[in-house]
Amino acid sequence: KEITVYTGVPVRDEFYPYSTAEQRAAKVELGFDADRPLVVATGGGLGAKEINYAVPAIASQLLDAGSSLYHITGREPYERVSGEALKDDRYKVVPFVYDGLSRVYGAADVVVTRASATTLQELASSAKATVAIPNSSLGDQIENAKLYEKEGAARMLTDEILMDKPEELLSVIETLLQKDDEREKLASKLASYSRPNAARDVARIILEVKKQGRKK
Repeated sequence: KEITVYTGVPVRDEFYPYSTAEQRAAKVELGFDADRPLVVATGGGLGAKEINYAVPAIASQLLDAGSSLYHITGREPYERVSGEALKDDRYKVVPFVYDGLSRVYGAADVVVTRASATTLQELASSAKATVAIPNSSLGDQIENAKLYEKEGAARMLTDEILMDKPEELLSVIETLLQKDDEREKLASKLASYSRPNAARDVARIILEVKKQGRKK
């Protein structure tokens, strides 16, 4: 059974699967060691309270395990989160990425994110192993995350788990980083649901609807 993916979520051509050389170069551009796996965590422009709580809580363990961490907090929570976060060159905290998000995703080995249709399509186009944390008050995000997890295209955790047991997020990330085949399988499955022709498909649908309207 094919997963249901919304057609109307066009993403820019800059989101694409990076080669190993491109990924290593992107890590260096972001200020990280190219030989260390990179975890990217983001809650979008507004931030996500639960992600902003769980990621700093597990940061030291991730770094000790050999990872680097790029944490996009959202604009409003940035001052608080950055002030409380572990001070380490391997852990970078930023408020938001206005330009170059595709480069950040390209550098990543694992991405922790909300589960909006647009974000998941960007990550599908980038072929990234993804841990989806749907906003507990948004039914569409919950449905998105459940569908992708059911199809083996993402791992899903809830807001409640992140607040009560952030170590479960750590466990999921470490498993993906330690098991290359599992991480690559997850990324490949998500990539199979990318929609590179979404803009064209949306335009075609609009034209067909208008055509049907004229016939009536």
